[in-house]
Amino acid sequence: MDGIVLAGLLGGIGGLTRGVVGLLKALSLRRRILWAYYAITVAIAVIIGIFVGIIFDFDPRLS
Repeated sequence: MDGIVLAGLLGGIGGLTRGVVGLLKALSLRRRILWAYYAITVAIAVIIGIFVGIIFDFDPRLS
């Protein structure tokens, strides 16, 4: 697999993971979940994760 694609994929997975952790935190605090807001937030986190993964693909610790 191409290095840029792999870095983007792993960055996207990292963004998705951050979104799931945020959801679990909100559920543990018994907050009301706004699903549309959550979906938009996770989508933005995935997009940011993809770009950060591509930009910092020279160091696996950053990517």
